[in-house]
Amino acid sequence: MKYSELVLILYTVLAAVVTLATAWKEPGYTDDAGGWSIIIFIVLALLMPFIEKRVSH
Repeated sequence: MKYSELVLILYTVLAAVVTLATAWKEPGYTDDAGGWSIIIFIVLALLMPFIEKRVSH
């Protein structure tokens, strides 16, 4: 249970770091995919409690 939650957190952080690094290196990236990435991360943050409940049961 705790291991799965840790994996989810690490995966989210890793994805965020990769996205920020890509957006920082390529200014054009933020115009298109950057906005979608932010939206996806917000959705993931909202869904995270539900995912944790599913994993723990």
